[in-house]
Amino acid sequence: MASALQEPVSARMRETIKQRLDQIRTEENAKILLAVESGSRAWGFWSPDSDYDVRFVYVRSATDYLSIEPPRDVIERPISDELDFAGWDLAKTLGLIFKSNAVILEWLQSPIHYGGNEAFSSAIRDFAKPRLDEKALAYHYLNLARSQINRFLDDPTLVRGKKYFYVIRPALTLRWLRLHGADDVPPMDFGRLTRETALPDSILETLAVLLEQKQKEREFGLIPRNPNLDALIYAEVQDGEQRARRPAQRKLANDIDAANTFLREWIYKVA
Repeated sequence: MASALQEPVSARMRETIKQRLDQIRTEENAKILLAVESGSRAWGFWSPDSDYDVRFVYVRSATDYLSIEPPRDVIERPISDELDFAGWDLAKTLGLIFKSNAVILEWLQSPIHYGGNEAFSSAIRDFAKPRLDEKALAYHYLNLARSQINRFLDDPTLVRGKKYFYVIRPALTLRWLRLHGADDVPPMDFGRLTRETALPDSILETLAVLLEQKQKEREFGLIPRNPNLDALIYAEVQDGEQRARRPAQRKLANDIDAANTFLREWIYKVA
């Protein structure tokens, strides 16, 4: 479903982002292992005026982790010129993977990369995959869908077009989990998500039209709500409520040891 209307990130903007990341590396004395786009540009339904949500995973020197006052495990910068930078320390990242945190799992599969270490990207995805918990993932996307419905579907007949996608995406992710389980991470990319959720042709056609309109217009205003889309959204939320009640997956006995080994490996590998 990706459109050829425009690239989600221009070559010029990529260079600007990489320069800012280099600046963060220097200021923080941190090694950036993975840097990706995490918002609507990576999801596949950006607008010309969408922000750039740059997210990264980093590691510090071994001496920083041995300090009685270690640095914060988050690096953030104020939003400036549509650029939003935020990163998580590798130790924090591994802890969130144990919880099947959907945010970090989306970072790990973003289709838009701004740099980092390719071997690390592969290694951490391999580390995360056997630790996926369907209940945790379903619960995240269920809460996200509910929140977006409450925020953006308050009018019974009209919806702001760009916000429709913020409701549709978590609903389709719940549908993906229903069809595929948690043997893999649910797709972040909207095109792949629609291809892998067995949607009727009528829904695919509706989404294609909305997506093309969104990528053309800076101000994607109010549009009529689509009864078929609405029915799909509410059906998947209702089913997600049932699956979110399932027991959580039991943690692997050696998870902490494996995480410690992974952390130490990458602290010294990039030193």
